[in-house]
Amino acid sequence: MQNINNNGFVFYDEKDIFNREYLIKNISIELKNKLFRLNKAIDFRQIETSLLQDKESIDNEYFLEKNYIFETNEDFCLRPETTKGSYNIAKYLLKHYEAKLPLCVWQSGKSFRNEQDKTFKNIRLKEFYQLEFQLLYSNTTKADYPNILKEFIFSFYENEFSKYKVEMELSDRLPKYSLETTDIIINGLEVCSMSLRNDFENNINNFEISIGLDRLCFLKNN
Repeated sequence: MQNINNNGFVFYDEKDIFNREYLIKNISIELKNKLFRLNKAIDFRQIETSLLQDKESIDNEYFLEKNYIFETNEDFCLRPETTKGSYNIAKYLLKHYEAKLPLCVWQSGKSFRNEQDKTFKNIRLKEFYQLEFQLLYSNTTKADYPNILKEFIFSFYENEFSKYKVEMELSDRLPKYSLETTDIIINGLEVCSMSLRNDFENNINNFEISIGLDRLCFLKNN
């Protein structure tokens, strides 16, 4: 991964692409297996949603106030995150009885934020890859999904990046949609954020695992 023009855009070589695909495959398979061990009734679905997003659907004031949006025209922009697309698909599946709880909808793909230039040392990119899991479950469930999955994800990183110090800590920057957010930090880089969200419909619980693939690939290559 190199930032030739020092402008927040990078190019990926064959090794980067291999590492990214390896991480997507292994994290998703390991997480799926863990969830099935907890509950064999879990519906685990990979999806893919559009990079274009209508502006009216963006409810994160941070992006709007800071002008972090890449606009395409007066109605659409490049998505700043994959969450909204995952939510829309999950709501459709549940509404039309094509899925039932517990449901894990996940996708990997690019998001776009108008970060400042010269931020490569912190791997804050304008165009970057995310891997995100949305685990939706009833508020009456007896399974402690958040704590079980936090420990599981942390152990995965410890094994996969054993040459680094891997830390897990509660975030002091709590988003408005989160009841609790836990970050995983490797070598000073925040590589994963896990949040118990409160913004899905009908009081359905949602535990989100959001992973920065570019930062993981950067660590793999160093």
